[in-house]
Amino acid sequence: MVNFCLQCGREINTNAVLCDKCSTIYMMFSVPNLDKTYSHNKEEVLQIKEESGDKEQIISNTGVYQFGLKSLRPPMIDKDNNTVIYDCIYFGEYPQFINSGKTRDPIRWRVLDIKGNKAFVIADICIDSRPFDIGYSENRWKYSSLRAWLNSFFYHLAFTYSEGEAILNTDLPDVNSSDKIFLLSYSEICNEQYGFQSLAECDDEMRYRGMSPYAIHNMNKENTLINNINKRAWWLRTKGYDNDLVMAVLRSGKVYSYGWGAKSVGIGVCPALWINLDKTEVWKYAGDIQIHL
Repeated sequence: MVNFCLQCGREINTNAVLCDKCSTIYMMFSVPNLDKTYSHNKEEVLQIKEESGDKEQIISNTGVYQFGLKSLRPPMIDKDNNTVIYDCIYFGEYPQFINSGKTRDPIRWRVLDIKGNKAFVIADICIDSRPFDIGYSENRWKYSSLRAWLNSFFYHLAFTYSEGEAILNTDLPDVNSSDKIFLLSYSEICNEQYGFQSLAECDDEMRYRGMSPYAIHNMNKENTLINNINKRAWWLRTKGYDNDLVMAVLRSGKVYSYGWGAKSVGIGVCPALWINLDKTEVWKYAGDIQIHL
C-alpha cells in the first residue's frame, strides 16, 4: 500500500518511519523492550536509535517494529458508556512545583477541537492562581489585568520564540478582543462538542481542573495574606451577574454563573489557545485521557 507524505507529497510506503525526500517523521511508533512511544520529534528518533543499539534498523527493518498513523482527534464522546477521551499534547513550559519557581515544567493540553491544521487546546490543570483584575475590579476581559498577564508575562515565560509563532491570534467577538492566550467563555464551557455538559448548573467531571502544586502554593499565599477561603474554582472570561463579577467553574465542575468578584484571590487560571499543528517541532503527542461521567 502506498501513501503520500503530508509535508512534501512524495509517495511513501505505509510502514515507512520517515519520508526519503524531506525526512518528515509522520508516524507514531513503539520499540519492543524499551517501553517507550515516540512521535513528531526528530531528536527522540535519534535517541531511540541509540537506545535500541541499532541505528539503521529503526528505518530499514519495518518487520520488527509496529507502526501506526497518529493524528490528533477532537474529543471522542461515548454517550453509551458515559466517557469522553481527550487527546493531549505537550507544548510550552511553566513552573508547576513549589520548588521550581526558577525552572519550567512541560505544560500538558487537552484537545477540544481540530480544524484543518489547527487545534483548540486548554491546559490540563490550572497553571496558576490570580485575580481576574487587580485595578478597577473590572469584569471586562478586554481590560482585565489577567488578560494582560496571560498575553505578556505568561506568554514570554512559557513559550520560546518558535513556540510563540505557532500560537494563532484568536478573535473573541463576545468580549471584543483578539488574543493568543485566553480563557474559555460561558458558551464554550457548555459546548457538548468539547465534551462538556450543555447545562451550566450540572456537576461535570470534564470541566473539573486540578491545580498544580505551584498554583496551590500561590493560592494559599494569597489567601493567607487577606484571610480568604480556598475556592478551588477557575476563571472564565464571561461577565457575571453584576458589574464587578466574573463567571467561574467550581470544583464540582458546575459553572458559577453569578460570578466571583473580579479582585477575588484563590481562583485558578486555566489558559486556552489555538495552535498551528504544522509546527511539529514545537509540540509533541502526550497520550490521551479517558474521563467517566
